[in-house]
Amino acid sequence: MKKVLLAISFVSLVFVSCKKDNDEPNDVTPTVQNVSGSYKMAKVTTKASGGAEQDVTTMFFDACERDDVYKFNTNLTYNYQDVGTVCSPDGSFDGTWDLLNTTTIDIDGSSATIVKFNGTNLNVSYDLGSGQSMIFYFVKQ
Repeated sequence: MKKVLLAISFVSLVFVSCKKDNDEPNDVTPTVQNVSGSYKMAKVTTKASGGAEQDVTTMFFDACERDDVYKFNTNLTYNYQDVGTVCSPDGSFDGTWDLLNTTTIDIDGSSATIVKFNGTNLNVSYDLGSGQSMIFYFVKQ
C-alpha cells in the first residue's frame, strides 16, 4: 500500500512540477484604444537576417533618453516627454501615429511592424534594409 501511495504521490508531483508558469499576458489584437497609453522604452536591439539580436540601447540612446515617456493618444497624436534625467536641451516633442492594420504602426510617416503586443508590451521592428532590422521594446506604464 505504501508503494502505491508513493507512486501516486510521485506521479502527481511530476504533473504539478511540469506545469509551465507563464505570467506574461497573451497577445491581443492591437487597436487604437488598447495601444493608446504611456510607454517607456525597455531596450533596443538590432538583428541581421538569420542572426541573433544584439542589444544596442546604450549605443544609440543617452541615459537622459532611456527614461523618457512615449504617450500615444487616442486622437492619433503622441507626445514624447523628456522626463526623469532631462536632456539638455529638453528633448520633448509631439507627432502623429496610426495603426495601418493589426501588424503595422505608422509613427510620423515611418511604418514599423508590430512584433508583439499583449496590452503591456509593445515591440516594433523597423526594417533597415539589407536584411537588418531595429527592434524597440516598450512597456506600458
